[in-house]
Parts: sequence; structure tokens; C-alpha cells
Amino acid sequence: MASAILAKVVAQESKQDATCWTTVRMIESFSIGRQLTPAAEVGRIEGSRLLLHRLWRHVSELTNGAELSEKDVTAALPGEVASEPPGTGVIDGAAIPVDKLELKDHHRTTENWRTLLSLVLDAAARRTSPEELRPFDPSAAEALARASTTLTGLLLRESGRFAKDRNHERAELEDVQSGYQTIASRLFGSGETAGDAAKPAPGPSLSADRLDETTFASLRRASDTMVLGKVHALRRYNMLGDAESYDDTEMLAKYLSDVVRFPVTTDGAAALRKELQVFAEMFLSAAGPFRSDTFANSMSGLAAEQEDPKRAKEKRFIRVSDVFNAAQNLFPTHKLANGDSEVYMTRNVVKDPQKPSEIEERRAQLFAPSLDATRDTGIHWLTLKHALENRHKEPRPD
Repeated sequence: MASAILAKVVAQESKQDATCWTTVRMIESFSIGRQLTPAAEVGRIEGSRLLLHRLWRHVSELTNGAELSEKDVTAALPGEVASEPPGTGVIDGAAIPVDKLELKDHHRTTENWRTLLSLVLDAAARRTSPEELRPFDPSAAEALARASTTLTGLLLRESGRFAKDRNHERAELEDVQSGYQTIASRLFGSGETAGDAAKPAPGPSLSADRLDETTFASLRRASDTMVLGKVHALRRYNMLGDAESYDDTEMLAKYLSDVVRFPVTTDGAAALRKELQVFAEMFLSAAGPFRSDTFANSMSGLAAEQEDPKRAKEKRFIRVSDVFNAAQNLFPTHKLANGDSEVYMTRNVVKDPQKPSEIEERRAQLFAPSLDATRDTGIHWLTLKHALENRHKEPRPD
């Protein structure tokens, strides 16, 4: 199932834009009339995952067949989800309500497929029984993806309502949590039976140590396929030729020169890739980056791991919340309504060996068009690709 979903994501992202993190977050903010805090953004992702997990489990409980079909999913949909598939209420030439437009626009992204993929990989990692979460055919996958879009839309509406009622300038994590509880209760019942409570939800508590070698290798292949698919999709959408040429440093130098508007040499592009790879490896290390607003060296965890071969070969199981926490520790970022990002950076500077070091603070504003252009070069995905290759065993991103 995972390979089919990955292929679907690549095919869709090769033809359509609005595939990056920032664009999806802006669509969501527009739909509720206010921005979400970074923690609320991650909470929304986890809330959507939990809602889709409950739907998948619900459909599986009502079906006796070995494999779910579109008919099975459609028959088990809560009425509120069934009555509002993506695109409902959108009439050409007529004014479109914001909430209806949000469902239509959100469905143009691959967010729903990534949500479904993360649950499939979770089920594999947890060795979930087929009776609890039954496999599904391609038509059922399409139905679950559509339902995921609607579930996300309902979650966003309730989160926005709580933020407005509480007079929050931005939707906070507590608003998303309240929104999830409201939607989950409305669609799936207010309480869980004793049997339901014993079934693990797809939360962040799963340890990589619990994975057997076969399962971990399968998840690692999914990670590699995901990264290569992103590179391929960016190449195809931007009409830059064969996806494999993204790994050509000379071509990368040319793309970067176009972005920054001054010449970037081949050796300069190679040096940048090397620096970025070290940065990515810091996120993949067990300790992760240390907080930048302390007197600790952010690279200390990675350095200690590289000195210990056993630690360097330990399994990693990385989720979106792990990356979010690490990034906010290293350089807290505030996204503006127009897609620009304000980054807060600190450096521990030793000006005089005989005196205590000092913390230097700096804020930088990164403009949305520049960020989009940089992402179009694919350098961030290339960086992750090589960082993964540089390690013995690696995580699977959600």
C-alpha cells in the first residue's frame, strides 16, 4: 500500500504546485481567517492523523472482507463527512464560501495522501493486525484520501472557532486540541469502549527499538523512495530535465546562481551541500541540535555520536514533532501571513579566551519568493538524501 501511495504523491506533485509546507500552511490559515502557531500546525497534522486512523479502524470493524474497497469506505463514512466531499458547493462563476474553497484547495495538495501514508507506515511499524486495520485497494485509498481532506477541513473550522471564541490572535495548540475533541466526539462518539482504549493510537510513543530488522528495512526503503520522489517531482514540475541531474553539482550551481542573482561556482555549490549535510546529520543524531540560546555547542551531540561507532548505528524513528522541536530549539522561526519567515538566531561567541563567552542575537527575515526559489532547486531534498546515505540505518519521515 505504501508504494502505491508514494507513486500517487509523485505523480500529483509532478503536475501541480502548492506542494510545500509553507503553501499548505497558508491555505489552512486563510481558511480560518488567522494564522496557526507553529505548535498548532503540528497539532493539526497529528489531529488529522488521529481522525483518519479512527475512520480506518471504524471501516475495518464494519467489514468482513480481507481488503477494503471504495464501497466499504463510503458505506462507513460519518454523515457529516459523506455530505461534504472536496469540491462540494463550488460552482463555476459563482462566489465560493471560504470553507468550501478550503476543501477544494486543500485537496489539490498531497497532504491527504501523506496523512494516509503515515498511518500505513505506522501500522507496519506496530505490526497492527489486519483485522484492526484492514488493507485497502486503490479505490478505497482514493476514498480515504478524500475523507482525510474533509476531516482536516472540519478540524480547521472547529480550531478556528475556538481561537475566535477565546480571542486568540493566532490559533493556538489548545484550540486545535479542543477542535479535535469536538470533531472526534461528533463523528465517532464521545467515549471509547474498554476495547478501543486498549488499541494504540498512531502517536509519537513508538520506539525504533521495537522494530524488527525486516520492518525497519522496509521503512527505510520508504524513506529513500519518498526523498527521491520529491526530487523527481520538483524536477518535473519545474521542467528542469531528468530528475537524476539534480545530483549534478554543476547544474545545481547554475540553479543557485539564478536564485541568488550572483555567480555560484561549482566548488561553491559543493561546499554548500557539504555544510548542509552536516546540518541534516545533526537533526538525525540521537541528541539532535542543542538549544541555541544557551552556552552549549549545538553540534556536541552529533560530535559525540560520530566518535562512538555503536551510537552512530543506532536506529532512529523520526516524526514531524521531533523535527519541529529540534528546529525551534536551534532557531525559532515565526512565519508571517505572506509566507515570509522571521528567524531568530543566537551565537555563543568567545571574543577573549580569558573572559566568559557572550551570546550574540540576530534576527533575519527570509522572503517567501526567495524561499520558494531555493526549494525549487531541490537542495534540501538532496541534502537529506545524502545524509541518509551517510548513515548505516535511518529513520522514516512521516
